[in-house]
Amino acid sequence: MNKDNIALLLLAGNGQRMFNDIHVKKQFYQIEGKELFLYSLDSLISAKLFKKIVLVIDKEDEDSVKRILNKDALTKGQTFIFAYGGKDRNASVFNGLLALKEEKNDFTLFIHDSARPLLPLEVLIRLEKASLDYDAITPVIPIHDSLIRDGKNITYINRDQAYRVLTPQVFDYRKLMDIYEKGYDSHDTDDYMKALKGGLSHTLVRGDASMFKVTEIDDLRLIESIIKKF
Repeated sequence: MNKDNIALLLLAGNGQRMFNDIHVKKQFYQIEGKELFLYSLDSLISAKLFKKIVLVIDKEDEDSVKRILNKDALTKGQTFIFAYGGKDRNASVFNGLLALKEEKNDFTLFIHDSARPLLPLEVLIRLEKASLDYDAITPVIPIHDSLIRDGKNITYINRDQAYRVLTPQVFDYRKLMDIYEKGYDSHDTDDYMKALKGGLSHTLVRGDASMFKVTEIDDLRLIESIIKKF
């Protein structure tokens, strides 16, 4: 029997790398009159796959986020839970997990970075399907560029089995929560890494090149050009 799905959207943090350029947290930067985080949030809502959505926010932004949600037509009728971000991504995810601890039934959790605004429905469907058989899933795309490792001597890296790791990453909530509660490595760069270390059953699914992360100002300009085209 299919379990319920709950989404957790991370939108805490300052986005310091580009703050000096845009003078606002990147998740609130507007493209075509719409805040960046709303693009992925609206995709999650439109998919009609999620019973609830957890928004992990900075406490100082709570009123602003709620005002934005109130003016967004797609958020009407959607159940939201708010959690506050921590000192880093790991702490923010853990706070989001804790906000769901009282849920009575088992469920599948989709963890997504709001800095990845484009979220195709077909990828969400592939992830949900894989979650019927695995405890941990991440979308990936192959790397076609040559890769080098800089150092005293520059060396080329074999790209044949290399992939870019994307979000949303999908987990059996109880099993991921157990990993966090037992103690986790704060150097982990994402939750799929934790799942691998924790011995959860796992698989990769094909993502989409549009699901890149807006990290540098060049990424922001690219996402602007894509969104404005449509």
